Amino acid sequence: MKTKSLLLILLLALCSTLVADRFAAEPKEVVRYIDVQTVIEGWTGLQAQSDTLHAATTVQQKVLQADFNAYQAAKADLDQLSPDSEEYLDASFKLSMVEKTLEERAKFMQSKFSKQSTRLLENGVRTIHQVCAEFGAREGFSAILMAPPAMPGPSVSLADSVMDLQGRWVIWSNKTFDVSPQIIEILNSRDL
Repeated sequence: MKTKSLLLILLLALCSTLVADRFAAEPKEVVRYIDVQTVIEGWTGLQAQSDTLHAATTVQQKVLQADFNAYQAAKADLDQLSPDSEEYLDASFKLSMVEKTLEERAKFMQSKFSKQSTRLLENGVRTIHQVCAEFGAREGFSAILMAPPAMPGPSVSLADSVMDLQGRWVIWSNKTFDVSPQIIEILNSRDL
């Protein structure tokens, strides 16, 4: 009798767990998103590095502009010399070399700034990705997506609008699920 009642209790317990699981709510997906542009603009450390890069480039541009102004003045002085004189030929040759040097310096400075800006942005996006992964795991989110940018305006061609839509993973997002402020707070609390 004891074994029958024990089996009956076990069978009843097993059946109740099957029924209980049937009525249990399915686990819910927790998806949030960030607006990458908002995060980049709100991340003070990244903005400070960008400002430093722009300031250094501005100083270099001013030096280059001063050198260009000196070149222009020397070129104006060249017009005062006789084109047949030896002095004119020497000065003309030197000015052509200065002109080429200025052009190369300008190209080099632009290339250097472009590479540094790209590297800064790449490192920033990697850090944002890492922080989002850590934050999402800590908060138990299923995913953190990137918010879609605003749709292009009516002046954009149909082909460009189609290309924009093809590049989107998220078409629409509810602002209440934006975790950009939390990501900005974490990024601003870290040293870059």
